[in-house]
Order: sequence, then C-alpha cells, then structure tokens
Amino acid sequence: MELTILKAFCRGSNLKALLRQDNLPDAFRGIQGIFSQYLKSPLTGAVGEGLEAQAQAHLSDDNSDTPVISEKPNKLTELSTDQYQSLLECLNEGRHPASYISYEDDPRPFVCVIEPRVQDWQTVKLKGVSYACVSSHVGNSRVLFTVGGENFERAGEIRRIFTHRRAGPATKNVVVTEFFFVLRQFRELSVQQASYDPYRQFPLLSTRLCVDDFLDGEKVIRGHNIISHFAGCPYESPELRGGKFLVVLSLNRPLPKPKYLARGRGDKGGWATASPPLRLDLTRIKDLALRGMGHD
Repeated sequence: MELTILKAFCRGSNLKALLRQDNLPDAFRGIQGIFSQYLKSPLTGAVGEGLEAQAQAHLSDDNSDTPVISEKPNKLTELSTDQYQSLLECLNEGRHPASYISYEDDPRPFVCVIEPRVQDWQTVKLKGVSYACVSSHVGNSRVLFTVGGENFERAGEIRRIFTHRRAGPATKNVVVTEFFFVLRQFRELSVQQASYDPYRQFPLLSTRLCVDDFLDGEKVIRGHNIISHFAGCPYESPELRGGKFLVVLSLNRPLPKPKYLARGRGDKGGWATASPPLRLDLTRIKDLALRGMGHD
C-alpha cells in the first residue's frame, strides 16, 4: 500500500509540472485551467516553504559553519590514543606513502606532524544541515556516511565533533583547519538476516534494516564523507531473532538539476521527465513526513 501511495504522489506531481509548462501541447491546454483551479501549485504553504528552504540550503555554499580554533592552546583537549590514530588514518587515506605522521614518530622530510589537540563542538552546520553529538541531539547525530572511496552508505552515530589545525603536506606555509566527526558504526545484517529485510525490494525508498548495535571501536571521518541524516525506528519480526534491529530510512536530499527546480520551465519537459522527479518526490515525502522525528 505504501508503494502505491508513493507512486500516486509522484504521478500527480509530474502531471502538475507538465501542465505548468509554457510549451504545453495543444491537447492539454483545454484542461489546464480546470486542473489549476482545483490543484494549485505543489510548492505552497508550509510544505512549499520547507522544500524551497532545503533547495536554497543546498544551493548556497555559505550556509555552513566556519571551522575555527578559537580556544587558547592550553584550553584545547587531547584526543585519545584510538581517536588520534583514526585521525591519522583519515588524513592519510589514499596517500602512499603517508603524508602525515604521529608526533611520537621521528621527523622525516616531506611529511607533516599531526598534533593531538583539538577544539570540541556540540553542533555544526554544513550546507544548511545541522549535525550534533548524540549527547546533544540524538536525531541530528544519526548519519549515513562512506569511507575509503566506497559507494556503500554505512549507518553511524556521531559521538564527537571537533576542529583540528594542521600544516598542508605540500607546503608548510599553508595551515588547514577542518571539521572532523567521530562515529560509531551500526552493525549490518548478515547475509542470512538480509534475506528477511522487507525494504530491500524497494530500492527507491532508500530504506533498509541494520542491527541496533555498534561495531567495536570508533572511526574519524571528514565532513564530505557524510551523506545525510537517517531516521531510525525499532523493528521486530518473527523471522529475525537473536538481537534488536533498526529501520534505517535515508533522509538524503539530492539536489536535482535546475530544470526540476524551475517547476517544468526547463528543457526536455522539466518535472514531466520520469526517473529524476521520482527520486525527488520520494525525498519530499520522506523529509516532510518525518519532520516530527527530531531532525532540523
């Protein structure tokens, strides 16, 4: 039933966009006035304001907090041994040989020593989206992320946010200050358990199950590794036993091409095109329907 409702919403939205085009075929002009009278613009009221705000947040590069170190050196906190090692792995990802080394290692030419002291943040905004430590806001701490150039989106929970300052590896005259996130990753289902996941047969919903438990250890990632928030709720099924499970619903807000934001006035029919609008409309449904779950 849920899939039927989603398809009906998408078809209705695409039909609205088709009838708003300036180059509407003559066969449709007779019903344009009647249709517009009873089904007004899909971007009105609180819903429209929310969607427009999301689009503007993604279009603006200035809607992000600036990573800074404002505390005095003696006020900065020191990373734990495991978090410091994970930070080094994060910075050296894809670099062979390593460009950054520990302060405990012997100095070498053409590499930079990474300091273990950082400034902590409870919340941070990147491209208009708020992220927070779990101790501050549970909803804004749950994210989907990637590592090591992989396409697979992992589910995790932000335990710590900090800014770190370092010298660039190419020249010591460049100082880089950057946000980093310490996460714990939720366990994925085993192959056998995944066969009982009812959501995986609907890939357009961007929803799946995972184990409501964490892998050992923590991982440090950069801001660009975060894909989006996700909404989670407990899941029970007689087929799945031996633990607790979590529904992971992606809240990804992919920015469409400008022709879709132009409400059908772009080339090739705008929103009347089939595949991209389906993804966009599903995102609208998920985002607006789950606002009450505590995500900014």
